[in-house]
Formats: sequence, structure tokens, C-alpha cells
Amino acid sequence: MDLNSIIQDLFYSDKYNTLNPLLDRVNTIFEASIKTTDDVSTDFVDNSFYEDLQRINLRPDVYINIGKSLRDIKCIVLDDFNRQHTVFITYKGYRKLVIKSTTLPKAPYIEHEFGTIDELVDVFKDHIDRLINYFMELERIDSFCCVVDPVHPTFKDEYRKIYLEERVWLHVEVTAEGLATNMHLVGNSPRYTEQLKAGLTAWDHDKEIVENIMDIFDIQTFPQPANPAFNHPSTPASPATPASPPELLCGICLCEGEARPQPLCANEKCGQYFHAGCLYQWLVACAGGRAPTLGVAAGQCPGCFHQISCSERDL
Repeated sequence: MDLNSIIQDLFYSDKYNTLNPLLDRVNTIFEASIKTTDDVSTDFVDNSFYEDLQRINLRPDVYINIGKSLRDIKCIVLDDFNRQHTVFITYKGYRKLVIKSTTLPKAPYIEHEFGTIDELVDVFKDHIDRLINYFMELERIDSFCCVVDPVHPTFKDEYRKIYLEERVWLHVEVTAEGLATNMHLVGNSPRYTEQLKAGLTAWDHDKEIVENIMDIFDIQTFPQPANPAFNHPSTPASPATPASPPELLCGICLCEGEARPQPLCANEKCGQYFHAGCLYQWLVACAGGRAPTLGVAAGQCPGCFHQISCSERDL
């Protein structure tokens, strides 16, 4: 087999889609003293990168998966509580490694070049360690509350919408330090509005977010929806519960989409749900396409013609 055929086989064969067979094959090539020449594919990686892969494979908190090309690497890093955090890496050349994406929010190191995988993983691990309170607070919310949005919450999502009533949800965002921010109601409820207003002024920073929410609304357990469209993703289907609950559709685009439609109309008798982006575009279009004042579009609800507004900030 000529050199180009060997390299093509190395890049694209399914035999080398896990780390150990790949490293064994690369090692065989180097032991045979096959050197890079003008005839060799420019995609071929350097010897230092191969040695880098060997070193990182010895770390107990790191797992490596190689794509069809040696240039694409999926790296799973375990934190101190055995949570798995994924970083996707691209090899761009000699001592040039770039993070393309991660499963974490707020990644300032995206597109920054690193010399070795060890260096890259250490930076990623430091970022993970700084988010430890963030992870804990989101896990508590997901465990104790009925999260209606995101539909499938992950650590990448910095917010949660918590079910209080079918048309009243609590929006809360979590900072990197694990603090609650931008907490507000989605939907109309004078009772919950008054409770939230009073509770935020008495917020106890020594308590977790979930505990503070329970204190604000004076509840011992979080309410669960009767509507099967709100079934929590972590709740297993039972014979009485359909495995595929009916979708909650946006009254404008008539789709569920990646984000769940929200009860944005203040009219308690309105049964429509809307994506914030769909409603904002609808209201702007109804106003003749003019840019809304202060980023807040207002007009009539497409479902009940009640006055409704939507902020560009909520998109």
C-alpha cells in the first residue's frame, strides 16, 4: 500500500474511529519511518500531536473520540462530581488546536489557539470549576421543579421557565456564580405578581434558588401540570400517559419549534401560546414594519385581539 493510500485509509476507514486502534496505526507508520514529503496529504498531522493524544489518553478524567479526520476531536471532561462536559476541538496545524464548541455557556476561549490538548483541557477544566455553583443550582431546579422551557434543559441553557399554573410560568436565569437574575413571570396572575414582588425584596442569598422560590410563593412542593403537553422530559411515560404527548403549538407559526411557545397574552381567557420571536415579528409587521420604541412592540393579540406587547430583550 502506497503512502497516500495509507493516509486515506487512516482518515476515512471505520477501523480507526476509536482512539486506541488509531494510535496503534499511527505508531506503526512512524516506526516504519514514513516521513512527510510533498506527495503526502497536507491533512496529515505531526508527530507531536500524536504524542499529545497518547498523554491525554492517560488522564482518568478525560475521554477522547476521534472523527473520520484526525482534525476533528470530541473530548469529554469529567468534573469533581463526575458530570460529563464536552468540548469539540479542531486541529489546524502544528501546535494549533482550536475549540469549536462546548456544552457549556459563556466560553471566552472559543477560537483561541492552543499548543497542546493538555493545555486546552486544563483551560476548559478551569472554566468547569468556576461554574460549579451554576451546575448545582440548575440541577436543583431541574430536579424539584417542572421546567416547561427549555423542553430538554442542559447546562448550555442559562435559564429555566418553571410551571406555576398552566398559563403562568416563572422565568429565572442563573449566573456563572450560581445566582438568580432576571426573574419574572410569564403570563398574567395578580396573585403571583404580588408574591414575587414582595419575595424578591426579601431574597435570602444564603439559600438556594429553589428554596427562595418556595418561600416566595409559600409552597412545599412545586405544582405539576395536568396538560400532557407539559410533561417533564425526565418523567417516564406510563400506560396512562402517552409516550408522545401532544405538542404545544405557537398560535402564529403553528409549530412547537426548539423553544416552547409561551402564554404571552395577559387575557386570562385567551388560550393561545406564542413564540416570543413570532409575536415580536407579528406586532412589528402589523405596525407597518417600523422599529418599535425602546425595543418593545405592542398591538393586538393575534388570538383574542386583547392588547399585548413583546420586548426585543425577551427574544
